[in-house]
Amino acid sequence: MAFISRDIGPPSLAFHVGNIRVPAYMVMTCILLAYIGAMSGFFVVPMNALLQHRGHVLLSAGHSIAVQNFSENLSILLMLSSYAILIWLNVTITAIIVFFSIFLVGVMSVIIQRHRTNHVYPVSSQAR
Repeated sequence: MAFISRDIGPPSLAFHVGNIRVPAYMVMTCILLAYIGAMSGFFVVPMNALLQHRGHVLLSAGHSIAVQNFSENLSILLMLSSYAILIWLNVTITAIIVFFSIFLVGVMSVIIQRHRTNHVYPVSSQAR
């Protein structure tokens, strides 16, 4: 989304819905937003259900949801603070989006690597 603007396609390319002229970049933006929303729901909903189930096993249902909400609110506060600082430093919105994306990919890569390192795989009897 960071790289979509009015300059992405020819300005003369547009679709007509009744009497309304819809530029091609707007159609492309709507399709991309719908795709991002679908993928977010596809990944977030099962992960949220798994988190709540595992939290219920370790704690009570109320405690696990409280811990989850605290963590989410703390994360939102930290990301909004860093966003405000970057805006205050006059960083462009495209650079901020790219920076946050790289940060998110980096953090998820570290989490995946730590999970692989800490995960103990059972030794099968055929390997002995």
